[in-house]
Amino acid sequence: MKISKKGEKRRDVFVETALELFLQNGYEGTSLSDIVQKSGGSLASIYKFFNNKEGLFSAVLDKKFSDFYDQLNYDENLKNTTDLREFLYKFALAYIEIFYKPQNIAFARIIISESYKNKELGEILFKSIISKIMQILIDFFEKVEIKKQLKNLASSELLAHKFCALIREPLHISALLMGESSIAPATKEQKEKDISAMVELFLAGICK
Repeated sequence: MKISKKGEKRRDVFVETALELFLQNGYEGTSLSDIVQKSGGSLASIYKFFNNKEGLFSAVLDKKFSDFYDQLNYDENLKNTTDLREFLYKFALAYIEIFYKPQNIAFARIIISESYKNKELGEILFKSIISKIMQILIDFFEKVEIKKQLKNLASSELLAHKFCALIREPLHISALLMGESSIAPATKEQKEKDISAMVELFLAGICK
C-alpha cells in the first residue's frame, strides 16, 4: 500500500504514541481508542495502516529494529568489510547503544511479561527484531572471506546467537529482572573496553 507523505507522518505519530502508551499502561492496558485519543486521527486510519493492534505493535518493533540497523550502518564501509574484528566490535556497540537505553529496557520487560498472556506478542518480537538481528550476523558469517577465517565448529546461526548472548550478559538478566536502574551507566571508555574484551574472547574461540 502506497502511503502519502502526510499519511507517513500520521503513521509515525501512531507508532510513537503506541510506544508511549505501551510503556505507560502495558500492552493489554492500552486500547486502540486510547492511542487515537492521544494522537488524534481515527480508528479507521489505524486499521488502514496496521490492520489491528498486533499490527501496530509489530510496527513499533520494526521501528526499534530500524534504529538498530541505522546505528549499525552509520559506517558505510562496514557493509562490505571482511574485517571480522571491526564488524563484531561495531555490531556489539550498536547493540548495546540501542538495547540498553532505559526506554528499550522498559519496553522489553513489558513484552516478556505480556507474552506469557499473549503468545502472539512473542512471535511478533521474534519476527520483527530477534530474527532480523540474527540474520545480519548470519549473513556476515556466511561470507566466503569470513568463513575462511573460522574454525568449523558450529553453524553461522549458532555463532550469531552465541555472540549476542555474550554481548547481553551479565547486564541483560539484571535489567529485565530489576529494571534499567540496576545498570550503572558506563563511561564511553569503559564501554569500548568491555566490548573489545568480549570481541577478543569470542574471536579466540572461533578463529583458526
